[in-house]
Amino acid sequence: MSFKERFRPSYWEKQTYLAPYDVAIVGSGIVGLNAAITLKSRHRSLRVIIVERGVYPIGASTRNAGFACFGSISEVLSDIDAMGYDDAMQLFLKRKKGLDRLMQIVDPAKIDYRHLGGYEIFLEEDESKYDSCIEIADQLNGDLRSVFQGDVFVPRDGLINDFRLNNVPHLIAHPMEGQLHPGKLVVALMDRAAELGVRFANGCEIAEIHEEDKLCRLDCGNIEITARQVLVAANGFAGKLLKGIEVVPARNQVLVTKPIDNLRLKGCFHYNEGYVYFRNIDGRILIGGARHVAMEGESTSEFGMNTRITQWLERFLAEHMGVAKDSVEYAWSGIMGVGNVKAPVIEMISARIGAAVRLGGMGVAIGSLVGEEAADLIEQHI
Repeated sequence: MSFKERFRPSYWEKQTYLAPYDVAIVGSGIVGLNAAITLKSRHRSLRVIIVERGVYPIGASTRNAGFACFGSISEVLSDIDAMGYDDAMQLFLKRKKGLDRLMQIVDPAKIDYRHLGGYEIFLEEDESKYDSCIEIADQLNGDLRSVFQGDVFVPRDGLINDFRLNNVPHLIAHPMEGQLHPGKLVVALMDRAAELGVRFANGCEIAEIHEEDKLCRLDCGNIEITARQVLVAANGFAGKLLKGIEVVPARNQVLVTKPIDNLRLKGCFHYNEGYVYFRNIDGRILIGGARHVAMEGESTSEFGMNTRITQWLERFLAEHMGVAKDSVEYAWSGIMGVGNVKAPVIEMISARIGAAVRLGGMGVAIGSLVGEEAADLIEQHI
């Protein structure tokens, strides 16, 4: 006899925890939490529950690098090539709007937000890419200056020695960027959601969502949760629940060194269109990404470390920051959601099921805004 057959909810549980909800949100990351906060802030009487397969969100929201960034200049240049100048600028400004909203929802001090600036490094083999970035920097700064109240991209080769970077001929500063603590961010959002009366069901992996005339049934194996509307905000894992949705899982790996004496590196650093990123944290260096080294193998929703990528990141640390291989103390992976275009998917999949996924590695920047827009969408169908 299975656990589900043996486990029968009590009379009390059916009238409380398992009573039908107005909205069930799948995924307790940045998007799901912001959607719940928005809905409950507007409609306090709504019954809203967030269903999470882990004890805490384990996709990307608590496993990213904590960059409060808008995108490196080479990434912006790549976006312009892929989607055109105007659309690339709209995406860039959406990231700023999302970060502005995030700082209104949570106290920056509670999430260890530090405005240390961002930087992009260019190696010797990147000379032509660097020239292209310098060529377009004035146009970008001119178009963005009124919004940011200053230049967004500034050549600063003079800082290379200050940061003790090796074999790095060029550096472009992004003075408007900052960094934060992803774990504390999610905890702060959870606290806010709980204050508003949002319910949480952790450790509930949904096998299937059944849509019926008046309700959706979320089959969680041992229990069943019902709701009038469902929002899937599971990002890279969404494809397991929603058929035909254009989102592909993308695994990213992160390493953190042991404490480094007299660390001079300060800020968020990008390399190669954002595929590689590193920053200071508690006297250590965090480095991650390099998915481009083994792209096909990293299109997976399975956690794990790719030795080829790990070794590449360790070599990068040694060659450009003078950090020995045996200095790595922490290592983990996270799962993002990506697609052919960088715009997120915020849409109704059916009459009762919506999706807010495909953050493209920019969940910290746009997650709060995507959550708000998803709440707008669900609100129209309640």
